[in-house]
Amino acid sequence: MRAAVLRSAADRCARPAAWGPGLRGPGNPTAAPALPARPQQLRAARVVALATPKRNSDGEPPAEATRFEVDTTDVVIRCLTARAVQKLILNLESLGDGQSFTARWLNDFCAHHPPLRGDEFIAELMHTQPVALVDPYSGRTHIISPTQLATGVLTVREELSRHVAKSLPGAVAAGNVAVLRRHLETHTYVSGTNAAPRASYRHYRRPRARGSRWSQMSSS
Repeated sequence: MRAAVLRSAADRCARPAAWGPGLRGPGNPTAAPALPARPQQLRAARVVALATPKRNSDGEPPAEATRFEVDTTDVVIRCLTARAVQKLILNLESLGDGQSFTARWLNDFCAHHPPLRGDEFIAELMHTQPVALVDPYSGRTHIISPTQLATGVLTVREELSRHVAKSLPGAVAAGNVAVLRRHLETHTYVSGTNAAPRASYRHYRRPRARGSRWSQMSSS
């Protein structure tokens, strides 16, 4: 009797304390249904809605113009405006038949309103009232319409912009090559000498003696 009590006590001591009622283990093969898990408290999350960028017809996002691009475009437009006015004046002078008065008036207008102002110059030209000029030799009256002249400047400027868009990349590339070539021709020295730079010094290659190539071929 005493031995049986000691054996049951030893079994209870050998059983792990973690295997209690309701938990499956070596000492409790039939486990009670597990208790439901304690729900975790969810933290309030801030939802950030990101706007989908607009895309063009090709499916690519449009390129946003930077400040540098805007300033560069403004400078190009100003230069094209001045060039268009100059070309228009030359065309008017070449036409004759009273157009020389128009060219002279436009030239005087440019003296007080610089064409390098770009769109501001064209706006001032459009807002100017028509002018009547009398030819002192023939007595004819020539009506000058600044609005038509402004329209002509816009037309010539658009044509020039198309030409520049086609020729500018090649012109820039050719200019870069010319600058580098002049620099190399001016600052390249002959290898092994301290002579002053000259245009004829274009290579570091040493001159080969005459007949050396034929002598090597004959010896081989």
